[in-house]
Amino acid sequence: MRNITSLEEFQSLLRSTYKPVFVIFTASFCGPCKTIKPHFLKAAENMSNAIFALVDAADVPDIAIEYTIHKIPIIKIFVNQAVKDEVSGPNVVEFKKLVSKYT
Repeated sequence: MRNITSLEEFQSLLRSTYKPVFVIFTASFCGPCKTIKPHFLKAAENMSNAIFALVDAADVPDIAIEYTIHKIPIIKIFVNQAVKDEVSGPNVVEFKKLVSKYT
């Protein structure tokens, strides 16, 4: 699991892989984020055929602006640098469906 700290790092990650990239946009003050984040971290530990990254939208606002993040938590799935799917809110069931779909 990668903690992304800049827009350049994020874009470099997307360019450097053919694997699906699951990105959780969160913030330390976000209560609902604390519900979904453990499930995201568990998936990151168990899945080797995808990349998982965390972006703190409050700490790296340029990424949130670039990728139109209006609410958190939101998980976006990137394939070939493009957003292919997403799930918003602490929706564990939908997140697990997307993990199954893309891994």
